[in-house]
Amino acid sequence: MSISVDVTTVGEFISSRGQRSTLRAGAPLFFEGDRSTSVYSCVTGRVRLFVSASSGREILIGFKRAGEQFGELSAITRRPRVASAIAAEDCVVAHMPGDRFLDELAHESGVAFAVLRGLAVQLQATNLRLLARNSQSARSRTGHKLAELAALTKRHHGGVAPNDVVLDITQSDLAGWIGTSRESVCRALADFRRHGVIDTGRGHITVYDIDELVRAADVGDAGV
Repeated sequence: MSISVDVTTVGEFISSRGQRSTLRAGAPLFFEGDRSTSVYSCVTGRVRLFVSASSGREILIGFKRAGEQFGELSAITRRPRVASAIAAEDCVVAHMPGDRFLDELAHESGVAFAVLRGLAVQLQATNLRLLARNSQSARSRTGHKLAELAALTKRHHGGVAPNDVVLDITQSDLAGWIGTSRESVCRALADFRRHGVIDTGRGHITVYDIDELVRAADVGDAGV
């Protein structure tokens, strides 16, 4: 019998049927190039996904939070992992063997459709990031990425988060995420601080006004 789920509940599906493990911050789940095929869901905390450039620099892909799944691509393609995943903080994850996950998809059309839709959303987001890297300055990309993360955080809290949104992200992670240097991000953040739309601290960035941040990112874009 099929069940009806949406993209946001695939992680809950894995959590309800998989095995749970508690991880300390910095503990690895898998590395780029691994041939493991297990799928995961973040139950609590955050998991950091990244790829390694030939220079050894880590390029951030993103974070997975409670209710979000990851690792399904290798289960479907049977190809090596294209990214690494580590616990960004103390967290609980659920995991399911790839073979079992594929068997579940064969019997649960709702889950299969949700996974397909989720992969399509990821592909679309990747295409948009590539377009932005080719058409926007580092300053503009920095502002828009912060605004996007702040909006996602508000939605994650059901829209009841306070106006000041604190993002647990380092300047280095932000630089890796948008594909630029840390120095460029620092210059952009300094400019946004002068506009009064953000503040920065050790390991976090506070967004005071999302709409004003977007406007600041779009005005006076000098290609830093």
